[in-house]
Amino acid sequence: MKKIYLWERFLLLFFVLLFSGISNAAQNIKIEIKNTVYADGNSFTLGKVAKISGGTKNTRKILSGLKLYSSGNFLTRNEVLRAIEVSDASDARIELYMPEKVRIEKPDYEGNFTESESNVNNRPVSSLVPVIKSLSAWDGDVEISAASSVPDGTLIEPASIIPGTPAATLRFRDKNGKIKSLGVRLNWYENVLVASRNIKKGDTLRANDFFTRKMKISKTGVYASNKDSISGFKANKC
Repeated sequence: MKKIYLWERFLLLFFVLLFSGISNAAQNIKIEIKNTVYADGNSFTLGKVAKISGGTKNTRKILSGLKLYSSGNFLTRNEVLRAIEVSDASDARIELYMPEKVRIEKPDYEGNFTESESNVNNRPVSSLVPVIKSLSAWDGDVEISAASSVPDGTLIEPASIIPGTPAATLRFRDKNGKIKSLGVRLNWYENVLVASRNIKKGDTLRANDFFTRKMKISKTGVYASNKDSISGFKANKC
């Protein structure tokens, strides 16, 4: 039987504690929700109303996609906690920072702007494209339309946008501290693979069997976009 020296035991214990600490630290997640949030309808995702930081990218994605439901004009802390408890991210160490009750305001897309949205600077909506792509970590194209030009000031909400989201409310704070809102509609486009020949079930897929076409999408991960990711596989549908 091989002897295990004392220094080996200490080294093993060190690595166990080290990787355990790294794993736990990777799952420490902070969720922040302000006193007032902006959302369409009575159902919306957590990522639309909260700033989520820390943890792993996959866990943040799970939390961002959590559906929240409200029967009135308020979102409660208990409603958020219940959604987290039944999610796949419930094992993560989550710190929730929000009031017991948060007011929900709905954007107006019909061009009837409130007083805080009037007298804005004439910045084109197209100037928001790099901002939206940054908030969503989106590599494809996105088209933005709105009933008004872009308000002056710094964008303060939302903290992130899920690619495929059809509409969002952007909030800006100007140099005087005044908050202005802008409702936008979003069209997302991705370069996806399209078959260049009739592919039968059981055929081995090759890179030259496909070409790339830009398509409007409503959900990510549905279409293949990289030829290398499918080359060599067999088709399982006719």
